[in-house]
Amino acid sequence: MGIKLIIDKSVMQNPPPWAEKTIIGFPMGSVAQYRGKNGLHIREYEDRFELHVDKFDPRTHPLLHLALECMPAVVRSII
Repeated sequence: MGIKLIIDKSVMQNPPPWAEKTIIGFPMGSVAQYRGKNGLHIREYEDRFELHVDKFDPRTHPLLHLALECMPAVVRSII
């Protein structure tokens, strides 16, 4: 994962209207997740939203996303 943007709910109360709610992705303690165009992944927490862009959108490239984004993250968390 590259750059992560954190937006406090005092600044943005709801996800963008074009973001689609999804169950695809690791929740990481979030209350909901959303996906947008070009790999945008939004996690909603009680007090904030966290946004990042996946290199491979799992909705269109699930195997590439798993192999090149998820697995390296899992390995980094173990090491």
